Amino acid sequence: RFSSCGLAAVKVDGKWGFINTRGEMVIEPRFEEVERFSDQGFAGIVLDGKWGVVDSTGNVVVEAVYEELGVFHPDGLTLVKKGGLWGYVDGSGKLVIQPQFPWAYDFAKNGLAKVSTDGTGYINTKGELVIEPRFSIGNGFIGNTAAVWLGYEDDWGIIDEQGNYLVEPGWGLIHYDSRIGLYFLSDNGVIRYFNPDGSMLGEPRLDITGAFGKNGLAPFVRDGKYGYIDRSGCTVIEPVYDAAEEFSDFGLAAVLCGEKWYYINSQGRKKLAVSAQKAGKFAENGLAPVCVDGKWGYINQKGKMVIRPQFDMAEVFRGKVARVWENGKIGLVHQKGKIVAKPQYSHIDPQAVNGRIAFREENGAIGYFDEDGRIAIPAQYLRYATISMGVNSYIAPFFDDGYTLCHIDRKRLVIDRDGNRLLGDGDGLVVWDCQDWLDQLTASARDRLPFD
Repeated sequence: RFSSCGLAAVKVDGKWGFINTRGEMVIEPRFEEVERFSDQGFAGIVLDGKWGVVDSTGNVVVEAVYEELGVFHPDGLTLVKKGGLWGYVDGSGKLVIQPQFPWAYDFAKNGLAKVSTDGTGYINTKGELVIEPRFSIGNGFIGNTAAVWLGYEDDWGIIDEQGNYLVEPGWGLIHYDSRIGLYFLSDNGVIRYFNPDGSMLGEPRLDITGAFGKNGLAPFVRDGKYGYIDRSGCTVIEPVYDAAEEFSDFGLAAVLCGEKWYYINSQGRKKLAVSAQKAGKFAENGLAPVCVDGKWGYINQKGKMVIRPQFDMAEVFRGKVARVWENGKIGLVHQKGKIVAKPQYSHIDPQAVNGRIAFREENGAIGYFDEDGRIAIPAQYLRYATISMGVNSYIAPFFDDGYTLCHIDRKRLVIDRDGNRLLGDGDGLVVWDCQDWLDQLTASARDRLPFD
């Protein structure tokens, strides 16, 4: 597919080059391998079996003399491997940290990178060891802290940028949950949480069950009852509920008291009672899914049913439409209440990506809705794989450059958001195949998509 700088890799007579969106060859095919151009306009290439970097005009930025190459950072340092050891080059291609490490990793935002010699330590951008390699395992820094392991059972801790322990070793495996911005671990079956500064959040036997809202509160469960805590670990709303959802941007959260659902505010006051078997989170459009007599519909913030209960299942709105289910099939309902896509599809992406929502029919053909749920590109394409993120999966999403790679009649095509064919196998060019595309996605571009 085309990069944001308007170039796509093509293979001609066994060599790779790059064309623009008009199909014109702008970098002549002379490379044995290539990577997709980054948003900054750089791509990894292979000449005579060695890796280097070129810019969008084809000029060499990093000489092709390396056995392996990391993701190029024009404003930072890039990993390179030579003689079996790793070092770093700067944005001009100059070798600034000599290859000397058996293993090395990208620099974190705080300017530290983990490297491995006899153990794992951390260097600064001058290549100086600022934290000695005394750990068996060291994770990358998140903010100003990193989780480390000394090599013995239950010997994990958290260090700061000087290598001082904020959480002394003596814990089981420590994870970081980016969804809630906390470290967590299981201590003999009890979940414990730590703030990034190493302070313990809350108390043992507390399990955070959702993300922090804009009001700084997150739901937790203790001894089977739900409440809400803030980021310091203080209980703001006592655990007295039988179920609790995340707070919406409007500052309301659905909670279950016995057999009755309510929406409460940040102080725990009941603001709205709902006669429903289940109530969900309010979306930005002010609608929330609720289940009444086994069927799902949507209410507004006054509790009025604005989309009647009629679905077997319904999700929170993401944009103007929400996914709904009937008899195991998926469709879309618009925020104005109209069913814009009848539940007849085997898959619909959870939300729009760059203005398009991919869907798959029962026969496997893929097409696209626009953000209002109207068919923008009829189902005709095929893909070999889906992209899974947690419980959600996406198929052939459009990227920032407005293009994606699809398959039809066993041929690969690059199409734009209107379904116009721009390039394909039939043009005598071999477009990047599906697996290459997915590798690029998982390595970099996936982070730019609004997955949740």
